[in-house]
Amino acid sequence: MSVINSVSSLTPFFLNLQTVKYVKVACFALLIYDTIIALDQEYQHIWKKHWNLVKILYLYSRYCTFIDTGIAIYGKIS
Repeated sequence: MSVINSVSSLTPFFLNLQTVKYVKVACFALLIYDTIIALDQEYQHIWKKHWNLVKILYLYSRYCTFIDTGIAIYGKIS
């Protein structure tokens, strides 16, 4: 009887893990959507300008999230 109680108490834990996976994938989809809708403005204001520290920091902060989120999703799925 003790084993059944311990397994049933873990069920919400495993459901929460699955929910976290879904939320990470949803956040990645929103990140892609945001990038796509802002791409024309980013091209005009960032990519056409000369390289400087601000541009490097912007691109790092903008696209590093793709790498980070992609690794997090890949690590959870596989």
